[in-house]
Amino acid sequence: MAYDATRHDTGSKTILGQTGNWGYDDVINILFQQRPNEIAEFICRKLYEFFVHPDSKDDTGNAQAIIDGMANTFIANDFEIAPVLPAPQ
Repeated sequence: MAYDATRHDTGSKTILGQTGNWGYDDVINILFQQRPNEIAEFICRKLYEFFVHPDSKDDTGNAQAIIDGMANTFIANDFEIAPVLPAPQ
């Protein structure tokens, strides 16, 4: 995919209640500021499903408890992935 400036809307946009002439990085920052819990849960669920088990919706809720802990760690570490993943043994 190639960037074509003639097809880019440079006008003001409203993203999650904030209006401005946002660029890509601005939108990412708004998302992480406005929806940190949802983003952390989504990313950590994907990590769990890839590294641990593809079924993160188990009947006992054990997976959700682990994902919640991962998400809390992710947020507490300013969205750094490394603290969420265990060190290789």
